[in-house]
Amino acid sequence: GAGGGAAEGTEGGAAGDDMEDEAHKVQLEAMRREFFQHQSSADSAAAALEGDLKAARSACEALAPELEFWRGKAQQLMAARGLSQADAEVAAASAAAAAQTRSSSSGGRREEGRRRRGEAAGAAAGAGPRGP
Repeated sequence: GAGGGAAEGTEGGAAGDDMEDEAHKVQLEAMRREFFQHQSSADSAAAALEGDLKAARSACEALAPELEFWRGKAQQLMAARGLSQADAEVAAASAAAAAQTRSSSSGGRREEGRRRRGEAAGAAAGAGPRGP
């Protein structure tokens, strides 16, 4: 009697352990699937961001030579009009405007800077040799 009861209890415990192991395996498999789904979506997001970065870099690279071209043209025009002494002032104002634009996080400040630069460029373009 007593020995048989102990053996039955052990068999019941082993069956319970097997059920717990099976439940644990199912849970681990579900966690693995979830992890792989998250990893796949993160990889997709990273690939999309990399594409955006490449596009932004290529757009920036295209603008740099154009900026230098127009900057040179503006300096030539200023020199032709006798305004070469204003180069240092223009460079300082341009650097200050660029720094303000970088540090500004609101669109209103950027728009104000663009407006000011546009007014300054208009004034410089309108200035010319005076007199007869």
